[in-house]
Amino acid sequence: MFLFSKTGSATLVLYVPDASGKALEILVTKSFIVVKNNELFLRVGGKEHRYPSKAFNKGLLKLLRENSAFPKTKKATSRKMAATLMEVFDGFVNNMKDLYWPNRASLPEQIDSPLYLLGDKLRVNKSNQLFKSNRVKSKGANYVFSLVKVPKKVMGNAKRPPTVKEIAHPETKVITIALHLEMGETSRRAVMVVKELLKEIHFLDY
Repeated sequence: MFLFSKTGSATLVLYVPDASGKALEILVTKSFIVVKNNELFLRVGGKEHRYPSKAFNKGLLKLLRENSAFPKTKKATSRKMAATLMEVFDGFVNNMKDLYWPNRASLPEQIDSPLYLLGDKLRVNKSNQLFKSNRVKSKGANYVFSLVKVPKKVMGNAKRPPTVKEIAHPETKVITIALHLEMGETSRRAVMVVKELLKEIHFLDY
């Protein structure tokens, strides 16, 4: 059995819940989300949770599901909405220095982010696609891998990877899976997930 794999990042157009932009606007305007000392925090239940953290993730989902300020959605939809917002937060935190302007006079004509900083205040950019459509561009971490089983009669006891001809043999079996991880735009994150994923893969005699 052989494993071939590759990580990377790609921009896809994904469907997101219709109310995602509205939920982000509420988070900012009602100060559920704030920036302090160049870090992003979620205020919920009288506590502040720094991004990224498990407490931040749980608190965000709890707000979306239980706080009356947010649009009512099904559990599956709120989970998807939370994932969409987490990607927004990840992009903002990783590019915060480039999303800061000291005053309105310094703002550019176009801001390529749903969030930005104006002075010390977090602001929403309602001209962003997230507020206009449920189809948005998403640059995430990607992982493609193939499990390849070449019959012994094809390559014998050779201690090497199979050749293209051996892989193309009619009796060779190949399973290929491609994953798009909505968890930030660097392939480094895909590598982190892959290390855990491979521990769960059982090389069965299929």
